[in-house]
Amino acid sequence: MTKWVTRLFSSDSNLSLKLKTDFAKIAHKMGYQYVNIRAYDRTGESYDDLSKRIDGYLAAV
Repeated sequence: MTKWVTRLFSSDSNLSLKLKTDFAKIAHKMGYQYVNIRAYDRTGESYDDLSKRIDGYLAAV
């Protein structure tokens, strides 16, 4: 059974993002596969479009 961990990408650099990135790297070394999620501005995006975006993230899973 494949195990998954999210790997977040953002142009912001803050401690919280670094901790999440470090956690994802450790989990990957333990055999987890990455689900890559990029930060984006969803201003004006409908919930239907958001649902499609989430479906795209989860398609690999």
